[in-house]
Amino acid sequence: SFNDFLGEFNLGLSLPVEEVRQIILDRKTNPIDYSRTRVRRKFKYDLSSGGRFYNGWWQEMPKDFRPYIIIDGEPCSELDYSGQHLLLLYGLEGDEYRWLKGLNDDPYYLEDYGEDVRSLLKIAVLILVNETNEDRAIRAIRQKINYEFSYLDSTDDYIKSLIEALKDKHPEIKDQLFSGKGGELQYQDSQIAEYVLKDMQARGQPVLPVHDSFIVQDKYLAHLYSSMKEAYRMLGVDSIPEVKIK
Repeated sequence: SFNDFLGEFNLGLSLPVEEVRQIILDRKTNPIDYSRTRVRRKFKYDLSSGGRFYNGWWQEMPKDFRPYIIIDGEPCSELDYSGQHLLLLYGLEGDEYRWLKGLNDDPYYLEDYGEDVRSLLKIAVLILVNETNEDRAIRAIRQKINYEFSYLDSTDDYIKSLIEALKDKHPEIKDQLFSGKGGELQYQDSQIAEYVLKDMQARGQPVLPVHDSFIVQDKYLAHLYSSMKEAYRMLGVDSIPEVKIK
């Protein structure tokens, strides 16, 4: 139903074709296949593990292109759940992260590393929970660095130091690392995403999912913000995270 709905709209980028082509060549990434507008859910072991939405062309291109996405020729913006996976991990432990208790603290900010690693850490947290040992996690994180964060060091020592710094910042959840519970986390965020997609579809407003963030026409930003907040309340997930524009 959602795919049929999304098919009623024209999706694209507001960049000249030559500029898009040059960026793809420079990044050595695959060409953008604009025909891939139908998403599908991918589960892991059963229908309560995994379940995220995949396959949309906007998910598989370099993220630098996202600010240039247009729907029916109109500009779009992206809203993001701040610290969603860390927050869900704290929920599994029956705890509440301190930044929800009034402390203005970015859960992905590591003082010794600065802003450069924040985007990587959002991905790394899910990898660390999904894998069952540190060696496998390091290999997976290295692959992400080489593909998406080439400006960062990809040596074992560097990745291990990041992991240790993350443990030091979040000692309450370190027992969840290498637990193989990534599928459980993904299922929770996929249920939240499903609610947002259905709610926006009911309004007649197209939205593009990117796991823990969503892209929508600027004129519908306020509706998307409300829907993202409502998804947590309706699904009974405690500790609603902050929603920020990317």
